[in-house]
Amino acid sequence: MARSGRLVQLERRLADIRRTMLPRRFSGTGIYSSRTIDHTRGYLLLAHAEIEAYLEDISRTIMEDAADRWKRTGTATKRTIGAVVEVTVARAVESHRDRLTNNHGIKDKNLIRIFEPLGVDVGAIDTVWLAAMTSFGGLRGVVAHTSSIGATTLPDPMDALKLVKDLVTGLRKIDEVAQKLLR
Repeated sequence: MARSGRLVQLERRLADIRRTMLPRRFSGTGIYSSRTIDHTRGYLLLAHAEIEAYLEDISRTIMEDAADRWKRTGTATKRTIGAVVEVTVARAVESHRDRLTNNHGIKDKNLIRIFEPLGVDVGAIDTVWLAAMTSFGGLRGVVAHTSSIGATTLPDPMDALKLVKDLVTGLRKIDEVAQKLLR
C-alpha cells in the first residue's frame, strides 16, 4: 500500500534532521566528541517531536473524516461509534481534539489514548513495536531532562539513527491502518 502524504513528509523531515544532527560517518570505536553527543541528543528530541506530531495528525484526520461522513450521510462508522462517548458527534470531535492537545508522548499509553477511541486496536498492531515506542518515549524523557555532564551512558549517533528508522517501519503499519479507515 502506498504511504500517505503525511508519512512521506515525516520521513523527509527525519532525513533532514539526520543530515543536520548526526555525523555523515559513524565511529568504528563508538567514541564521539561532546558536540556530536549533543547533536545526537538533539536528534533524538527532534525525531520524537516529529513522530509525535505525525501520530497526532493522522489521529485528528481519522476523527475529522468520520465526523464529516456523519454530517454528510448520517452514517456512523466504526470510528464514530468508537469515538462517540458523548451525546453528539460534535462533542466527540471536540473531546478528541482535547485528547490530542493534552497528549504528551508516544508511549503505548499515549497511542492507545489517541487511537482506540477511533476504533484502532493499537495492541493488535505490533507489541514489539509498541514496546520500542514506549522505550523511545522514555529515552526522550531522559535526554530532555538530564544533563550529559556526569552521565554514565551517552547516546550513540548510529544507534539513534537505527532506532528511529525501526520506529518509522512500525509507523508505516499505523499509516496503512489509517489509510484504510479514511477510505
